[in-house]
Amino acid sequence: MINQSLPAASFVFIALVILSCSATIPDALLTCKDEPRYAGRLNVSVADLLEFTDRVIVVGADCRARLKAVKKIVDGK
Repeated sequence: MINQSLPAASFVFIALVILSCSATIPDALLTCKDEPRYAGRLNVSVADLLEFTDRVIVVGADCRARLKAVKKIVDGK
């Protein structure tokens, strides 16, 4: 009888852990900004390329910061 209730208790415990973790992570940390799309001229200048590269770097840094924040929450730090 005890052996049959252990898997059920384990399942309930795991479900509670998952629910408590997902409830503590804000929705804003679970998505990254969209990658930038180039909507400039067909004849790309160096300035256009640098501006686009800067936007890609900013979006990547934002996503890494969000992931780092989620990791802190999951690790309990």
